[in-house]
Amino acid sequence: MNYYDPTDKPPLKINIKAGEQVLDGDNAVKFLRYRGNQGDVDRIPRQQAFIKAFMEQALSLKNIGKLPKIFTELKSNIRTNFGEKQVLEAIVSLPKLDLNNISMGMIPGNAPTINGQSYWVY
Repeated sequence: MNYYDPTDKPPLKINIKAGEQVLDGDNAVKFLRYRGNQGDVDRIPRQQAFIKAFMEQALSLKNIGKLPKIFTELKSNIRTNFGEKQVLEAIVSLPKLDLNNISMGMIPGNAPTINGQSYWVY
Protein backbone atom coordinates (compact mmCIF):
# COMPACT_ATOMS: atom_id res chain seq x y z
CA MET A 1 0.00 0.00 0.00
CA ASN A 2 1.61 3.19 -1.18
CA TYR A 3 -0.41 6.37 -0.94
CA TYR A 4 0.22 10.02 -0.27
CA ASP A 5 -2.43 12.70 0.36
CA PRO A 6 -0.82 16.12 0.80
CA THR A 7 -4.23 17.76 1.42
CA ASP A 8 -4.85 15.80 4.64
CA LYS A 9 -3.86 17.56 7.87
CA PRO A 10 -1.21 16.37 8.61
CA PRO A 11 -0.42 14.89 5.16
CA LEU A 12 -1.31 11.20 4.99
CA LYS A 13 1.59 8.93 4.03
CA ILE A 14 0.91 5.21 3.72
CA ASN A 15 3.66 2.73 2.92
CA ILE A 16 2.79 -0.77 4.10
CA LYS A 17 4.60 -3.75 2.60
CA ALA A 18 2.62 -6.66 1.15
CA GLY A 19 2.10 -9.82 3.18
CA GLU A 20 0.71 -10.97 6.50
CA GLN A 21 2.02 -9.00 9.44
CA VAL A 22 1.18 -7.57 12.84
CA LEU A 23 0.39 -3.87 12.53
CA ASP A 24 1.14 -1.30 15.19
CA GLY A 25 -1.51 1.34 15.93
CA ASP A 26 -0.20 3.85 13.39
CA ASN A 27 -0.05 1.33 10.54
CA ALA A 28 -3.41 -0.15 11.55
CA VAL A 29 -5.04 3.27 11.10
CA LYS A 30 -3.27 3.71 7.75
CA PHE A 31 -4.39 0.23 6.64
CA LEU A 32 -7.99 1.12 7.53
CA ARG A 33 -7.81 4.50 5.76
CA TYR A 34 -6.22 3.23 2.50
CA ARG A 35 -8.75 3.54 -0.31
CA GLY A 36 -7.18 1.80 -3.30
CA ASN A 37 -8.42 2.44 -6.83
CA GLN A 38 -12.16 2.66 -6.12
CA GLY A 39 -12.20 4.99 -3.16
CA ASP A 40 -14.18 4.08 -0.08
CA VAL A 41 -15.65 0.94 -1.67
CA ASP A 42 -12.17 -0.65 -1.83
CA ARG A 43 -11.65 -0.11 1.86
CA ILE A 44 -14.73 -1.99 3.09
CA PRO A 45 -13.43 -5.58 2.64
CA ARG A 46 -10.12 -4.57 4.26
CA GLN A 47 -11.92 -2.99 7.21
CA GLN A 48 -14.10 -6.07 7.64
CA ALA A 49 -11.06 -8.38 7.53
CA PHE A 50 -9.29 -6.13 10.04
CA ILE A 51 -12.22 -6.24 12.46
CA LYS A 52 -12.31 -10.03 12.30
CA ALA A 53 -8.52 -10.32 12.79
CA PHE A 54 -8.66 -7.82 15.67
CA MET A 55 -11.42 -9.81 17.36
CA GLU A 56 -9.51 -13.07 16.90
CA GLN A 57 -6.44 -11.51 18.53
CA ALA A 58 -8.39 -9.81 21.33
CA LEU A 59 -10.22 -13.03 22.19
CA SER A 60 -7.17 -15.29 22.09
CA LEU A 61 -6.23 -16.82 25.44
CA LYS A 62 -2.99 -14.85 25.58
CA ASN A 63 -4.86 -11.53 25.28
CA ILE A 64 -8.13 -12.17 27.14
CA GLY A 65 -6.62 -10.75 30.34
CA LYS A 66 -5.85 -7.50 28.49
CA LEU A 67 -9.52 -6.78 27.74
CA PRO A 68 -9.99 -4.47 30.77
CA LYS A 69 -7.01 -2.36 29.64
CA ILE A 70 -8.34 -2.34 26.06
CA PHE A 71 -11.72 -1.25 27.42
CA THR A 72 -10.13 1.62 29.34
CA GLU A 73 -8.27 2.75 26.22
CA LEU A 74 -11.34 2.49 23.99
CA LYS A 75 -13.55 4.26 26.52
CA SER A 76 -11.58 7.48 26.17
CA ASN A 77 -11.70 7.34 22.36
CA ILE A 78 -15.28 6.21 21.60
CA ARG A 79 -18.60 7.91 22.21
CA THR A 80 -21.59 5.65 22.81
CA ASN A 81 -24.97 5.73 24.47
CA PHE A 82 -24.17 2.42 26.22
CA GLY A 83 -23.57 2.79 29.92
CA GLU A 84 -20.33 1.56 31.45
CA LYS A 85 -22.15 -1.42 32.99
CA GLN A 86 -23.52 -2.46 29.58
CA VAL A 87 -20.08 -2.23 27.99
CA LEU A 88 -18.47 -4.27 30.78
CA GLU A 89 -21.20 -6.92 30.46
CA ALA A 90 -20.48 -7.11 26.74
CA ILE A 91 -16.75 -7.51 27.39
CA VAL A 92 -17.39 -10.29 29.91
CA SER A 93 -19.50 -12.14 27.31
CA LEU A 94 -16.88 -11.80 24.54
CA PRO A 95 -15.11 -15.12 25.28
CA LYS A 96 -18.41 -16.89 24.49
CA LEU A 97 -18.53 -15.28 21.05
CA ASP A 98 -18.22 -17.68 18.11
CA LEU A 99 -16.34 -15.74 15.43
CA ASN A 100 -17.36 -18.33 12.84
CA ASN A 101 -20.97 -17.20 13.24
CA ILE A 102 -20.25 -13.56 12.44
CA SER A 103 -20.91 -12.36 8.94
CA MET A 104 -20.40 -8.92 7.48
CA GLY A 105 -21.95 -7.42 4.43
CA MET A 106 -22.56 -4.23 2.57
CA ILE A 107 -25.83 -2.63 1.59
CA PRO A 108 -26.07 -2.78 -2.23
CA GLY A 109 -25.75 0.54 -3.99
CA ASN A 110 -23.47 2.76 -5.99
CA ALA A 111 -20.96 5.49 -5.27
CA PRO A 112 -21.71 8.68 -7.23
CA THR A 113 -19.73 11.87 -6.82
CA ILE A 114 -22.08 14.77 -6.11
CA ASN A 115 -20.70 18.31 -5.96
CA GLY A 116 -17.19 16.93 -5.56
CA GLN A 117 -18.11 14.63 -2.65
CA SER A 118 -18.30 10.84 -2.76
CA TYR A 119 -21.52 9.25 -1.47
CA TRP A 120 -22.90 5.73 -1.06
CA VAL A 121 -26.45 5.58 -2.39
CA TYR A 122 -28.37 2.42 -1.53
